Amino acid sequence: MTSTARIARNSLWITGSYMAGRVLTLVSQIVLARILVPADFGLWAMVLLLTTLSALFRETAIAQVLIHRGL
Repeated sequence: MTSTARIARNSLWITGSYMAGRVLTLVSQIVLARILVPADFGLWAMVLLLTTLSALFRETAIAQVLIHRGL
């Protein structure tokens, strides 16, 4: 298998994994919106926002280090 084909296959897996995570987050938001009272759902939404932003910054920093070191 050529390196281009491996890169394409791995890119599809990474994209699929990311999209599956986003879909699961959306489904959990819909379920929790139906179960929780509005005040509790608002608190949960704020926590979700903070954890999502922290994950975004963490992933961005790791990518920059890998690019800088040429890995």
